[in-house]
Parts: sequence; structure tokens; C-alpha cells
Amino acid sequence: MTPLLAQASAEEVRRAVEEVLARPEYRQAASGDSLLDRLFDAVMEQLGRLLLRLAGQGGDGSWVGSLVLAVLVVAIALVVWRTLSRFRRGHTVDPVVDGPTGRPARDWGTEAAEHAAAGRYRDALRCRYRETVALLAGAGLLEEIPGRTTGEYAAELADALPSAGSAFDGLTRLFEAAWYGRRTVTAEDLQEGLDAQAAVVAAGSLAAPVGDGGRA
Repeated sequence: MTPLLAQASAEEVRRAVEEVLARPEYRQAASGDSLLDRLFDAVMEQLGRLLLRLAGQGGDGSWVGSLVLAVLVVAIALVVWRTLSRFRRGHTVDPVVDGPTGRPARDWGTEAAEHAAAGRYRDALRCRYRETVALLAGAGLLEEIPGRTTGEYAAELADALPSAGSAFDGLTRLFEAAWYGRRTVTAEDLQEGLDAQAAVVAAGSLAAPVGDGGRA
């Protein structure tokens, strides 16, 4: 036993472990409403109660055992947190942008206008997003690469053209919700996407989208 451990008391051990379990990384799910968040909270509550019981047992002769068990509690909490975080990330990971790369922006814009005219707003929104990516790539602000994610495109643009970052993020979220989240897309959603596209185009002084986003 090291001198440091020999001088520690059960109360000091209890406080130290409580401080660890109170860190933001262990409590980050507390504000969520999902089933995973509630499960995390329930597990952490039970672990906390167990810890307090262990730290409060006996006198000087039992604190070493409490310390060992408390370390196990923290280890279990860490495993639970990492497992649930991986599961949660699996449902929120940036989607890979599928479809051809290098296709002219005008082709994407023409297809978007056709979909919009037919009331296929989900397909139109996807094409407007891809048109925007193609316009940015044509201006040298992005590099279209097969298998890239929406997050990678957003991060690259944030570095190359910060003034367009917010608008492009908004367009990206609409695209993700529509194309990967299977959200129903309305004419209003498409218009919101067109407004975001227009802001990106203005920030980068890009060529106007086909039909000026459908407004001309």
C-alpha cells in the first residue's frame, strides 16, 4: 500500500469518487429524453447509491475494500457510458453522400427543378444539396470525393468559406432529415433549403443555381 493510500480516509475516498461521477462526460445524458438517456440515468443512479453504501461501511479497517469496489463502480460507469455513446453515435453519425461525384451543377439543378414541378420535394431537396456541393467544388471551395460524409463537406467549407458555414449547415440538416431520416418534405421545407442555398451562393459569389433555385 502506498503512503498516499494509507493516509486516505473512507470519507475522502467517497468524495473523490463522487467528483469523478459528477463530471459532465458521465452526466451528459441527463438532459435528454430518449430511452438511452433514461437508461443511462437509471444505471448511474444505482451505481451512485452503491458507491455511497460502500464508502459508508465500517471504520478504518474497511476503507480499502470500499476503495477497490468504488474503483470497480467507476469502471462500470465508464463502460456503460462508452457503450451507450457508441450506440447513440451509430444513429447520429454523419451520413455518407451517395450518388455520382463530378456531375455538373447544372444537371443537378435541372433535375431538382423537374422534381419540384412534379411535387417530389424530397428528391428536389436532395438535388439542390448536390447542386450546391457541385457549385462549391467548381469554385474550389470543396472537393467532391466518393464516400465523403455530410459532416466532412460541412467541415471543409467551414474552413474554406466561414461566412457560408451556417447556411450550408442548415441546408445539410434539411438534406439529412429528408434523405436519410426519411422525413416527409413539404414545399415549405424545399423553400427553406432554397433560401439556405441562396445564402451559400451569395457568400461564395458562386454561379446562380439553375432557375435561381426555382424562383426565376
